Amino acid sequence: MQKKIFTSLLFLTSCALLFSLIAIGLVAFSQMEERFWSELKTELGYTETIYEKEGIAGLAALKASERITLIDSAGKVLYDNQADAAKMDNHRTRPEVKAAAASGVGRSRRESDTLFSKNFYYAEKMPNQMILRISKTQSGLVHLYTRMALLGFLIFLILLVLAYFASRLTARRITRPINELDLQDPDKKRIYPEITPLVRRLVEQNGQIALQIKELKAQEEQFSLITTHMQEGLLLLDREKKVLFANPAARALFEIQQQKYQLPVQLFEHHEDFLQALSRVLTGQDQELKLPFKDRIYQLILNPVYQEKQVSGALVFLIDVTSAEKQAQLRREFTSNVTHELRTPLTSISGYAEIIHAGLVQPADIPRFSGKIYDEAQRLIQLINDILKLSRLEQDPHLQEGEVFWPALLKKIAESLEPALEKKQQHLLIQGLPVKQNAFPNILFDMVYNLAENASKYSPNGTTITIALAEEAEDYQLRVSDEGPGIPEKERDRIFERFYRGDKSHSSQIPGTGLGLAIVKHGVQLHRGKIALEANQPHGSSFVIRFPKSEFLPRVAHDEAVEPVQGDPQPADDE
Repeated sequence: MQKKIFTSLLFLTSCALLFSLIAIGLVAFSQMEERFWSELKTELGYTETIYEKEGIAGLAALKASERITLIDSAGKVLYDNQADAAKMDNHRTRPEVKAAAASGVGRSRRESDTLFSKNFYYAEKMPNQMILRISKTQSGLVHLYTRMALLGFLIFLILLVLAYFASRLTARRITRPINELDLQDPDKKRIYPEITPLVRRLVEQNGQIALQIKELKAQEEQFSLITTHMQEGLLLLDREKKVLFANPAARALFEIQQQKYQLPVQLFEHHEDFLQALSRVLTGQDQELKLPFKDRIYQLILNPVYQEKQVSGALVFLIDVTSAEKQAQLRREFTSNVTHELRTPLTSISGYAEIIHAGLVQPADIPRFSGKIYDEAQRLIQLINDILKLSRLEQDPHLQEGEVFWPALLKKIAESLEPALEKKQQHLLIQGLPVKQNAFPNILFDMVYNLAENASKYSPNGTTITIALAEEAEDYQLRVSDEGPGIPEKERDRIFERFYRGDKSHSSQIPGTGLGLAIVKHGVQLHRGKIALEANQPHGSSFVIRFPKSEFLPRVAHDEAVEPVQGDPQPADDE
């Protein structure tokens, strides 16, 4: 703006100076010409006086630079100081002579033979009817114009330089208040009344821009808050498959730097399904697929991004479905295992019943066959009961909670284990504490009983089973130990899976459903505890359950003795 004002001012000033100098020159020249005519008239008066006194001889005696011509009334030249009068033409038709004969005075200008010069003629009629003419060549007209032009040009240059600095200073003074205008608060300082509408418009636009910025900032913060804390990955790609945006989850997954994105196709170069889906998305089709990546399973949802009804990129959501896939796999395995476990006793029951129905069994063998059917039916009932227990632990939120006195609980477990212990001549050692716990009594009983029964099942005859409850610094620790062969290290991560049974060589000989330790695991989680398996030296295993102290009541005042007692066993599980 300052440059434009400066240029305009300088141009206008230069034109004004130029036109002024030309006008002054024309006026000055006009005045000089009138002065020139006046001088000719004066000189003619002097010449006329000499002629009246001395005649032609007096004219001839004059040493004048002007040309003096004496003409009679008929136009004949009687005397000329610069030419032979006898050889000169009749001057009756000359304009100045003709005007002087008519009105007494005449004057005219004619071009001379010299370039850029003019002859000025001034004539008067004398009383004797003679016409006296004086003429002078203005040969200095070019020089006059030249001197005036040079002087004018010099003056023009000086004034132009002054105009340059004046225009520059004026432009600065005009634009300084505008440049110093506070765009955030234009109405704070009044500048020029002419720009008041502009200032008001700026104030209105500032308000609109501030409101829009506030809305955009709120949307950006909301978008950033959502994308930053979301667990799912989010990628925004352009048509060239370059990453325009990646949230923290996606950057961590693909190891993308904050300011330097890379092509995801490089990361998925071995996944043709993803590349084909991405190509289809860029044609406007929604796509969805599952993709294994870095030991995880991701569900990819790809949607096209439109701009002015044209696909300008793709939006990719990456959802980690590893846990869901594992759960689905476990459900499939559970269904398969349940089907297998149910088929075995049902097949046995159906086979024995079919033999009896066909009359192929001797009367003496019917009790034995009936016993087989009964045993398989009891196995089937036990399996169904364990499945129902496990289902109740996973889904029932309305289990009844109460206070459990640990010495009484351990005594009841000992009574239930008595027949099994006597059969294998095993000993049960209980080390309890007189404490009460807020728990689910039936589930807590099943947990400890299943661990103790497993210890009895897999331990040799004559060994000792230990159940010990001890108080630690941060929790209570329940330890169930045996002197069995132990569990191989490679199987320890799987023993809590449903239907998983260790010691394959003896699993067919040891009764069980394979759900006992799964029930124990869910029961421990329900009581906000943790369970771990430890190996004993030189042989045997220990299952250690840690209960938080917050679940226990203050210690009771007396110590209740807990004696190992034999009783009816409850269904237990494998190790």
